[in-house]
Amino acid sequence: YREVTEVNGYVVAVVPSAQTVSNDAQLFFINLGGYKQHEFEEFHYKMIIAAPDKASAIQQAKQTAFYQHTGFEGANSHIDDKYGVDVDDVYEIEEILSPDLKQEWKIWVQKPAITPVKDELHLGYFKLSSFE
Repeated sequence: YREVTEVNGYVVAVVPSAQTVSNDAQLFFINLGGYKQHEFEEFHYKMIIAAPDKASAIQQAKQTAFYQHTGFEGANSHIDDKYGVDVDDVYEIEEILSPDLKQEWKIWVQKPAITPVKDELHLGYFKLSSFE
């Protein structure tokens, strides 16, 4: 899991919905899909991108090493579930929050004066009961 506090140079925070904030970007969840020759498998690379709009987020995703190097002629890399074109999943994160959460909270995305510390990734199997 990952507590999201930094996304490609932007600071991210969850703030009360009553708080007035101006976002410098929106957050997008992107699920890239790709293939390797002689392997019967679709590989995936999931990422969160801060960008002004969905088109810019997709452009950033297409610059990743995964997108550029996982695929070959006839089996190109793609971003899943973009209506069968070239995207597995692209969601503006605020779009997928429940109405109850949106009523109480909102996401604040800001470009800080100094580069923020990268988020720590916690890898492995974690039982839900181990979280408070």
